[in-house]
Amino acid sequence: MARLPAALGARMDALGHTQKDVEAATGVHQSQVSRALSGDRKRLTAAMVRLCRYAAIDERGAKKEEQDLQVLLAKLTSLGPAAEECVRGVLRSLEPLLVNSSQRTTRKS
Repeated sequence: MARLPAALGARMDALGHTQKDVEAATGVHQSQVSRALSGDRKRLTAAMVRLCRYAAIDERGAKKEEQDLQVLLAKLTSLGPAAEECVRGVLRSLEPLLVNSSQRTTRKS
């Protein structure tokens, strides 16, 4: 739930949605949307689950892409130590690309 305010705000910005638009899309009353954006909502209710789905995060705050990656990594590493070492090797080989990409993004900001 800690990531909900930022994720919800970013999704609204990306879609050009107002709190009323989110209400129409999710069925969550505008006042609850407002409280979620301010971080005042701490309990996981059905309304908050709908807002999490709208914001493309799961109830724990993980983005859908992160969930998919976690599931895939778990499957790959469950194949045994050799497969796990291969996955580690691939990820290590991607690290320089990620660092370069991150630096380019930071410079543009």
